[in-house]
Amino acid sequence: MKLTFKSLVFFILFVLIIYKNIFFANALEESIKIPLDYHSDYGVYTSNIQANNHKGLIDVIIDTGSPILIILGDKKICPDCKPYITKKTIPKNTTYHSSNNESLLSTKLKVTFPNNIPIEFDSHVITDGSHNSNIMGISPVSKDWQKYYSLKNIFGKLKIPEKFSFLLCGTKNNALILGDFQSNNKRKKPITKIRTTKLYLNDYYTIKLSGIENHQNSPLIKYYPENYANVIIDSGTGGLIVVPDDDYHYIIEYIKRFYTKHNTTQRLSNDFWYDNYCIKNEQINNKKFPEINLTFPNFYNKNQNITISLKPKTYITSGGCNKGYKRLSFTHYENYKNKTKHKKLPNDTTTDVFILGTPIFEEYGITIDLENPAKVKFFNKDFYCK
Repeated sequence: MKLTFKSLVFFILFVLIIYKNIFFANALEESIKIPLDYHSDYGVYTSNIQANNHKGLIDVIIDTGSPILIILGDKKICPDCKPYITKKTIPKNTTYHSSNNESLLSTKLKVTFPNNIPIEFDSHVITDGSHNSNIMGISPVSKDWQKYYSLKNIFGKLKIPEKFSFLLCGTKNNALILGDFQSNNKRKKPITKIRTTKLYLNDYYTIKLSGIENHQNSPLIKYYPENYANVIIDSGTGGLIVVPDDDYHYIIEYIKRFYTKHNTTQRLSNDFWYDNYCIKNEQINNKKFPEINLTFPNFYNKNQNITISLKPKTYITSGGCNKGYKRLSFTHYENYKNKTKHKKLPNDTTTDVFILGTPIFEEYGITIDLENPAKVKFFNKDFYCK
């Protein structure tokens, strides 16, 4: 049979369409992009989900520091939180139990993400307690929480690599990418300036801090291999970087001395320096503040460190302030504990808590790779935020 030119063209187009469908189907299996919204007044990032037969969208904080899905169950608990999950959403055969002096309903919820991908979670619905937000927890699951959902199960159900990335760009283009970040990159530009360190999986995503340096790369605080500081990566700590009480004073005094030296005409109040007080943008000139560097063991070379730079625009943030205001994001555990009583932290009597909150996510793209051996990658995100 002799093919005409027209038939040949149609045949080639048909083959290309089939190839395209197969290619993109495979690409979708490698990663899933979940859009995120930024709430500057709290410094947190949220996603809209649907649960069971609830018609409205539920705004949940994406929190790497929490292990479970928590949804507020009653308007009486949080009159300022919107929207609410209705009683019709919660099956009648749920069971009550207590955790952290809070009454919770344990139930199964079928959650649908914005891209219409349904996943069934074992969930908690708060009926009485101090929480004031819906939370989608994606931290590692300890033995105490193994009967509830784990992120590992989600990757298995979706058939994607066991890794996820945060791309937090500010007011738009924010996303949580489940699976391989590069497969979701439409421009296919290679990820640049990748800094990788080992990830430790316990109740939290933890990395080891080897030192804190000033803008000239001289040590402000130096840790030693036998006593590296444990640092929690927590996307639910809005607008703050929490450092151990002792180290906090070294950091603040260094920043304050640098600022005073380079700005002889304007002084900032102690409320700004020591209590995360929000002040007007025009009172702050980022050029008068120093860069601070955090060093971590290099995943690929134990004799070297990687450096994560905290620029003034990173640690002086609008997160947690009203529009037109900024604050210093560094705080210490005693301050943090008093302001976030609902936050569950390891050993509540310790002062050695080190948490990298949302400011670090806003400076770098971050990939948490759970595939053995587990690792964290910090990369330049500017290109992907355009």
